[in-house]
Amino acid sequence: MEKVIEAFTGVTPEGKASLKPARYDAMLTGTGVFLALFMIGHMALVSSILLGKEFMYSVTKFLELSFIFEGGEPLFVTAAAVVVFVVFGIHGALALKKFPTTYSAFMKMRAHVKLMDHGDTTLWFYQVVTGFIMFFTASVHLYVIMSNPADIGPFASSDRIWSDWM
Repeated sequence: MEKVIEAFTGVTPEGKASLKPARYDAMLTGTGVFLALFMIGHMALVSSILLGKEFMYSVTKFLELSFIFEGGEPLFVTAAAVVVFVVFGIHGALALKKFPTTYSAFMKMRAHVKLMDHGDTTLWFYQVVTGFIMFFTASVHLYVIMSNPADIGPFASSDRIWSDWM
């Protein structure tokens, strides 16, 4: 019963402020940093195509641990994508606490953004909107990677973009 009261009031049975919001914010920051670093690495790996299709293919095979397993094992790409997907889901769930939950809360937030006319407040509003969009688009991308790990590289990726209209 005490946990329910703490969740409802934000105050522990001892009358102290709950540390849960701070812990959630720390977890949100941690998952956000992980995802940001992952995206930097992802963009570096994807941009290897600029050095040639052979180079990107060798990067793909390196990520499949071809230096350990003959020909590489796409299962490692799936495992990495699952880890990123789980962290992405945790980050999204934690970020939902920051979203307005009703239309009137959204309108209040929008009015606040206009009234404050402050760069960080405005950027936070755009971050909520783009984060909501990205949650769905990145989930689809991660699903494609998890379900087709052998189709990563210059040849299969370009075919997927052309043939599947991606």
